Amino acid sequence: MQVLYIFISIIDYSNCTGQPKIAICVAGLASRYQPESIAKNIIGANENDFDFDIFLSLQTKNVHFSGHRGLHTQSTIYTDLDHNQIQEIATKIYTDNSQKFNGFVTVSTRQIRTVREYANELGLNELDRISQGEYWGLRDKVFSMFENQEECAKSIIVKEFVTGKKYNFIIMAREDTYLFKPLNMTSVVSMLGKNCSIITRRCLNWGGLGTRMQVTTRRFGLLLYGSRTTFYKYLADQDMKVYNTEDLEKKHVEWLHGIPLEISIDLFPVSASRYINQTSVCFVGQEVQDNCIPKGYESFVQHNFCS
Repeated sequence: MQVLYIFISIIDYSNCTGQPKIAICVAGLASRYQPESIAKNIIGANENDFDFDIFLSLQTKNVHFSGHRGLHTQSTIYTDLDHNQIQEIATKIYTDNSQKFNGFVTVSTRQIRTVREYANELGLNELDRISQGEYWGLRDKVFSMFENQEECAKSIIVKEFVTGKKYNFIIMAREDTYLFKPLNMTSVVSMLGKNCSIITRRCLNWGGLGTRMQVTTRRFGLLLYGSRTTFYKYLADQDMKVYNTEDLEKKHVEWLHGIPLEISIDLFPVSASRYINQTSVCFVGQEVQDNCIPKGYESFVQHNFCS
């Protein structure tokens, strides 16, 4: 942990010119990657006030995910593309959905490794720190998510080192992140500071902190996302377990002495969606239950419910 703190402080350059810079990390499976919503509702909606760069960390090549509990959803066009092809198409989408986006888009792709490979790398007998039974068969995908986020944190540090300019904020999003409407980034980042290091959605946090999308200060984001596997190893070393990934998120933030702020779905209109074809999405029940829908979008969700 001390080494990470020192490394971050060494590259904490001043960003003396231009608008505040935001690094958007998108981590997950290429088979569920949906860039349009973030392109339109974050980049396009806020480009007059912020500069954005995109860091994609995606699993590719024959890694498919059919949808929650077998729902009839469709893989995206990115499933079997290599990182150069993904970068070319994604850059065009981000550009087409904004007036002046000319930011940096980078893609890191890898195969998901087996549970045994991850465990051996950490020196553990088993990846068993998450006790909720639903996750037992998804341990390789959960741990690849951690690896994706660490890869993104490393890419941000390298980019800063090369350019000599630091980011002000980090957005960490899942590959299937969906925004119902434009997100006012000026309002959101104004909440970050000494008494708030990470912002998440309040509803459907399953006893922890929401993982669908998070906004952090640069310093805390690099610390959090850069220490995913370290914290998992810490849980094993201390013989501690968490219930689910949201519980893990909460305890990780606490471990780093971070201060979370959970805000309403109306201010942070974030959910997850699935493609039913290459242009339309649907919503699964677990993502929009308990009134976790912004006001005015209830009918829209009802008419686009996954069947």
